[in-house]
Amino acid sequence: MRLHALATLDRVLKDIISERAAAKNFTHENLYCLVEFGSTFLSVESINSDLDLIVCTYDCLFDRKSFYIALEKTMSHLPEVQDLIVVWGANVPIAKFSVNDVSVDLVFTDFVTPKLQ
Repeated sequence: MRLHALATLDRVLKDIISERAAAKNFTHENLYCLVEFGSTFLSVESINSDLDLIVCTYDCLFDRKSFYIALEKTMSHLPEVQDLIVVWGANVPIAKFSVNDVSVDLVFTDFVTPKLQ
C-alpha cells in the first residue's frame, strides 16, 4: 500500500511539475526530487505510520503557494486521494492527505535555478 501511494504521488508530481516546466520553457534532466524522512526513512515505521515526504523543485517553477495550489487542484480530482488539506498557517506549510488509506505529509521546498551560460 505504501509503495502504491508513493508511486501515485510521484506520478502526480511529475505531471504538475512537467506541465509547469513546459509552460515556462524550462528544461532540465531532473525537474524535482521526492525525499522520504521521518520514521519511514529511519526504517522504524509501523503499519499505521504516515509517509513524511519533501518535494524539491526549482524556484523558477514554483513558490510555495503556487505549488500547493497546483497540488490541490490536481489531487482533488483523484479518487484515490482523500482528506486533502493544506495547513497554510503552519511555520512550514504542509499538505496532509491520504492515498488509498495511507496518510501522507508533504512539505515543499525549492532550490535555486542553475544559471545558463
